[in-house]
Amino acid sequence: MSKLVLARELHDSLVAMSRASLPNEACGLVGGVATEHGWEARSVHPVKNSLASPTAFALDGAAMIDAETRIDDSGNEVIGVWHSHPTSAPVPSMVDLANAAVYDPNGVFLQLVVSMQGFAPVVRAYLYGDETTNESGDTNGQLLRKYWLVRFGS
Repeated sequence: MSKLVLARELHDSLVAMSRASLPNEACGLVGGVATEHGWEARSVHPVKNSLASPTAFALDGAAMIDAETRIDDSGNEVIGVWHSHPTSAPVPSMVDLANAAVYDPNGVFLQLVVSMQGFAPVVRAYLYGDETTNESGDTNGQLLRKYWLVRFGS
């Protein structure tokens, strides 16, 4: 079973950046490394949501390049994209599914979704790829798998 390891401080940063962008969706890149069992996130980077929308996101091109450069300069690689859902569950929307290939045209893509709905924010990770299915078991032309999100640290 694959895992994404996310330190508590990175989790808290995702929540803080998502909260600061309310009522709109926040978004950005995740830097890290591949491991034997999945990925380890080592940094999260905000990127301007060029749509400035509460229901959709698009990474601003120039800000995305800056974030990619910071990740590369740290010796890590871009392992995925994160975004928030201000008023809905931490499950990729149909728009998120349709746009997944924009961020990784090679067909494998890690996405973290931060839900600000309810009392406590929730972060979930998903992998889009060609041998997986969504949570309901229905592919609908798009394939994803909920990743195990493991947090460590205090």
